[in-house]
Amino acid sequence: MHSAWRIQPCDEAAAGRLAAALSLPLELARILVQRGIGDTETARAFLDPALDQLPLPESLDGLTPAAARLAEAVTAGQRILVFGDYDADGVTATALLTDFLQEAGASVTAYIPDRHQEGYGLQPRHIVDPAEAAGCRLIVTVDCGAASHAAVAEARRRGIDVVVTDHHLPHADELPAVAVVNPRQGLPDAPLAPLAGVGVAFYLAAGLRAHLRRLDWWNRRPEPNLRQACDLVALGTVADMVPLVGVNRVLTHAGLAVLREARRPGLEALMAVSAVSPPDLDSQDIAFRLAPRLNAAGRLAHARLALDLLRCPDPVQARQLAQRLDDLNRQRRCLEADIFAEAVDRLKREGTGPLPRILVLAEDSWHEGVIGIVAGRLARCYHRPAVVLTRRGDRWKGSARSVEGLDICAVFRAAAQHLCAFGGHPMAAGLQLEAGRLAAFSRDLQAAVDRLAPQLGAPPPLAIDGELDLDRITPAFLDALAGLEPFGSANPRPLFAARRLAVCDWRTVGRSHLRMTLCQADRPAARQVDAIRFNAPADSPPGPCLPRAAFRLGWNRFNGRRSPQMIIVDP
Repeated sequence: MHSAWRIQPCDEAAAGRLAAALSLPLELARILVQRGIGDTETARAFLDPALDQLPLPESLDGLTPAAARLAEAVTAGQRILVFGDYDADGVTATALLTDFLQEAGASVTAYIPDRHQEGYGLQPRHIVDPAEAAGCRLIVTVDCGAASHAAVAEARRRGIDVVVTDHHLPHADELPAVAVVNPRQGLPDAPLAPLAGVGVAFYLAAGLRAHLRRLDWWNRRPEPNLRQACDLVALGTVADMVPLVGVNRVLTHAGLAVLREARRPGLEALMAVSAVSPPDLDSQDIAFRLAPRLNAAGRLAHARLALDLLRCPDPVQARQLAQRLDDLNRQRRCLEADIFAEAVDRLKREGTGPLPRILVLAEDSWHEGVIGIVAGRLARCYHRPAVVLTRRGDRWKGSARSVEGLDICAVFRAAAQHLCAFGGHPMAAGLQLEAGRLAAFSRDLQAAVDRLAPQLGAPPPLAIDGELDLDRITPAFLDALAGLEPFGSANPRPLFAARRLAVCDWRTVGRSHLRMTLCQADRPAARQVDAIRFNAPADSPPGPCLPRAAFRLGWNRFNGRRSPQMIIVDP
């Protein structure tokens, strides 16, 4: 239970003007104003995202020389290697660019390294095999490569060109590549800066398509429709938890529409094993159903399984691959639960005082493929950054997850003298260090966090978007609320509050979920609304009334019908 709520402030006059100008429910207009979208035309574009709102490909630094080198390879028949990362963002980026190059008539092969045997990113050994062994004259990295200086230098020595496309923080030293396409190497508030790796791959494909158009290349073959690739962009963008605003909102909105058409046999099969109805699919289905299964391949087996699924043309084979990913995801959940429970137990046993501001836990036997998820759960549970490591030979290899207000990469930079390698985003990063440096590394991390974010540790107040009377929860209101989708990072599903609620009915469903029927206590004859509280404490059944409740809204779908449902967050 959250001890404190914070009702988000709102300029009521601005919300009233926006509601009148766009014929919106006032509650929806308030949310837009709170999120900095109070201008009428800006709000209109936000509520109706379209691909023609995208910035031009030429605005992405490095894209023009990258497209020119790729066009040279395509037209000259030079073999191209697309080298990707093993997470959902990297896999979707690899599938998108490989498919596009094949449609363009290129000689292309795709490669994703084994997380456990090879590790992350393009390395010098990959220049020999698979690149040189396959006769490749050009390597294009997707969702990786920003720190692959040694590999790019080795490729150059062997006469192989490299185009790096990535969205991770660029290294201070310049890469000796033909071109580097990374939206984060420019201004941090540039329109394309929030792109995921698959978004960068989409932009490269768009730039290459335009370059080939100028060469009259499409006179000889059909010009690919990149809207059809937006399903992959939506998958990778949501999975990578980049901000779903601006360019990412436009791409994801378009991608969700393509996903609902279930054009790819692999994605249709994946939705089937994930119990996702294609016409009803939204960003939450990607985040909690589709992406975990795609990521399970790289975590426990090989990401090639996920890549093969995305590109599979045969429905029978697609169903087999989807079932394999579903099985791996079940294994992943069990491993994750065991490691998380062990980590929590260790914190309880070792805790003789206040918890440190950053949690550092290491164990030889923990599975490398799930420690990042465990770090994320620990960070959410304890309201502080977490680093979880496992032993690999003479090194610790780990993943870190942060909390709002602390750039975990800045923390690692402060303790970089202990690290063999690290990289990532402000909220998530990977790292390696020699086994003997763990104690000193942990000590210096604590000092860095104490200096950078001394306020960490207390549970943040629950941010409420606004109060909502239950009489307002109608199908029409939920349809209007859907205009804010897709929901995700930087555009969360709105959180409402209601007070003085009567519990008309309740029962336990599943193992620990509480299903209720609620109404306003002072109007028992008024509208009753279904509600559910997931993972409710077993020893605290609801009383006859709830003084207050914080909730999100969604649809309860059953037997082809839908009705509004409150998803209770607090209490």
